[in-house]
Amino acid sequence: MTNAKITVLLVEKDPQVAQLLLLLMTEPVLPSPQFSLVCADGPETARRVLREDPAIQVVLLGSGVRALGALPTPTVAVADYRSGNVLDARALKRALSVAAARRPSSRGASRGDDMPTPRRRRVILVDDDGDFSSLLKDWLLPRYDVVVLPRGDDLLDEMIVVEPDLVVLDVSMPGPDGFTLCRRVRAEPRFAETPVLFLTSSNRAADFVDNLDAGGSAYVVKPVERRSLLARVAGLLP
Repeated sequence: MTNAKITVLLVEKDPQVAQLLLLLMTEPVLPSPQFSLVCADGPETARRVLREDPAIQVVLLGSGVRALGALPTPTVAVADYRSGNVLDARALKRALSVAAARRPSSRGASRGDDMPTPRRRRVILVDDDGDFSSLLKDWLLPRYDVVVLPRGDDLLDEMIVVEPDLVVLDVSMPGPDGFTLCRRVRAEPRFAETPVLFLTSSNRAADFVDNLDAGGSAYVVKPVERRSLLARVAGLLP
């Protein structure tokens, strides 16, 4: 039986890195599926290619590229499957396969009855605990697109690019803490209504007051249970 190829748009500014990824993706690390890669050297080129080539099933974001804005095409980031200089090729290929399967079929478009495809909700998670962030991301990914930041210094810049539907902030972090970051978010008119969920290790009554004062929408207390977190997130994203 012949396995259909998955068409991937690789967005990578560095030509040497692009070449390495092309070689890696064509190696038989997994018996199936097979990948056909198209390259773009930046976000603008990628958007043009996506408009012109409806066969592309998934976008692979290379180094230095976090998001392309609102797109109906699913995206996967190389950085999420890299530990130091080691890339987990098997996990990356599986993620591409899963993302490609989520892409809606374009059948019926020629009859003029196609409907706009709703994009997946986007969540930005800011937490300096890498293991905890990875766990939360694994819980959220089946339902949402997730961007993880280890610090909040660049949160506003990231929000402009990603346009998140929800921001999840750890209260205690190096640099600006969660309350400070939330106040910065609320000071920006475009994000004044974006839900903010705090993660805190304390269950004091004062934390509830601080949450309201900073402009938070809700908070959960660590250790976090998967079911309660997903329920709280779903409540903020009706």
